[in-house]
Amino acid sequence: MREGDSTSSSNKNWLVKSSARILGPFSMGDLAENLKEKNISIIDEIRHPLGRWTYIRENAHLLDIIRKLRDEEDPLSEKTMTQSLAQHTVTKTDTASHSSDDLTPLATGLEETPPPAVHSASGKFKDIVASEVVLPKSVSSSSGVKSYGVAQDPRVKAQVKKKSLLWQVILIVATIGIAGYVAWDYSHKTQSLNVSYEELKTSAIRYKSMGLYQKSLQSYQQASQIKQPDAELSIEMAPVLISEDKQTIQGRRILEKVLANESAKRSELLDANLGTAVSYMIEGDFLQAEQSLQKALGYDPKNFAALLNVAIIKLKTGKLSEASRSFEDLYKRNERSSFALLGKSIAEIELADQSQSYEKLDELEGQIKSHVQKNWFLRQELTLLRSYILKLTGDVDALNQAVVQFLGFLPGESNKLSRPLSIDWRFSSWDSLEKYCQNLYSGGSPNAGLKALRAICLMEINRDSEASKLLQESKAEAPHDPYISQTEAAYLMKVARYPEALAILKKPELMALPGKNALLIQYCIQQKDIKCVSTSATQLLQVEPKSLDGFYGLAWLSWQKRDRARAFDYVRGGLELEPNSIELLKLRDVLEAH
Repeated sequence: MREGDSTSSSNKNWLVKSSARILGPFSMGDLAENLKEKNISIIDEIRHPLGRWTYIRENAHLLDIIRKLRDEEDPLSEKTMTQSLAQHTVTKTDTASHSSDDLTPLATGLEETPPPAVHSASGKFKDIVASEVVLPKSVSSSSGVKSYGVAQDPRVKAQVKKKSLLWQVILIVATIGIAGYVAWDYSHKTQSLNVSYEELKTSAIRYKSMGLYQKSLQSYQQASQIKQPDAELSIEMAPVLISEDKQTIQGRRILEKVLANESAKRSELLDANLGTAVSYMIEGDFLQAEQSLQKALGYDPKNFAALLNVAIIKLKTGKLSEASRSFEDLYKRNERSSFALLGKSIAEIELADQSQSYEKLDELEGQIKSHVQKNWFLRQELTLLRSYILKLTGDVDALNQAVVQFLGFLPGESNKLSRPLSIDWRFSSWDSLEKYCQNLYSGGSPNAGLKALRAICLMEINRDSEASKLLQESKAEAPHDPYISQTEAAYLMKVARYPEALAILKKPELMALPGKNALLIQYCIQQKDIKCVSTSATQLLQVEPKSLDGFYGLAWLSWQKRDRARAFDYVRGGLELEPNSIELLKLRDVLEAH
């Protein structure tokens, strides 16, 4: 095809590049018509198959139309060329009198690579659609053409002023809105923080009164993150900090402020002296502790907690005879006091060891046996001391029975019971009783039962690897002993080896043991297995009607079934047996909250 053929008004072989689009193909007549209609501009580029891209204004065949378009332009702008496309207008003045400061450069826009000419079988162009726009790697310099706007054009000024006013209004409205939101948000957060603090404060005090000290401490710590605790909350929580959080100095400083307050009530001074005494006892400063206790007894000479702490100090300082008499008097005042009986037992055992005279221990052994049958609190610790007494007195048959009774209890029972904050109860901890367990186990050749007993003591002080070794030895000696198997299952539960533990609990020799069902209740509640809890709790209460685990299992089951009234009945029944059961206290709290 010759180039001259491309000028024919009927041949559609012209492409137009306009505002990052490729249009066409057009004939020369089409180009003229589109120029008149201003669908394309004189600064757009065109090309034919055998040529290169050139500006429309440079095409000789379109000069007449171009002149007419220029003559129609606004007289306010001399010889201004205007590109009017769907959403884009670019102007360039032909007048050379403007300096560079009068001209406002516009963005060069996107550049695209022109598509190659596509020929049909007849040698003519096929229809071409706009190609995909690509980001330019660099601005093309082949033509050296840039586009500008007229800064002094009145229409441009009007548009700029209009947009400026609009943006000012938008900015003012946005500023007012943001300021209002910030003020509201600050007020809302401040109110929320105050409400949250008061709620947490109430929860901390309530949980403390219930004996749920860990939950109380958690609420107190959350409240402290919101703001500095007030005096009321600090005083209430001081005994919790001392006894549960081991912050003896901080707790004591709070209580000392109460003691220095001349307007403090008698009951407040009594409690402050008790808390201060416990803090000194934990630190081992028994002289300061006893001084605080004497001040407390000055406000209430018969205060049980103060007298019990005095007896504990006597025990720890080696005044065994005085300690024994003090614990005996306290136990006579309150025969449900497991602390008094435990203190008395330790004092008398130590006195018997010193004198090597064990006849007086027979009466003590009978007291412990009777007490454990009626009370849940410290029953495992007291049974350990009873077993030790029986070893000292040489009653082998009774010792074996006491060991079986000990193995019938589950490890970790004491961790499920709340201890009073006004007493230094650590003299009853497993760490303090460790030497009696060791002495009971040592000497001679311990049988499988004593090895299992020793394993439980080791589990209580978290020496699990030693406990596992002893359990393996015990199991090898008595592979079918149900109590040893139950102890092994309890150990496996403690270390989260549940499949192995469950396999042991399914053994037929464990069917009659209360501990087997108690372990299953713990596991099944954890797994939220309602059917399993129902079966295990029912069977447990049939064998042991006064089982805390059984009451808790049925209470939990009733709550899951939304039977609130029955759940309350089981909770009350369990707390009548042992008011310090943490699990039942927690469940009662949930029931009361709904």
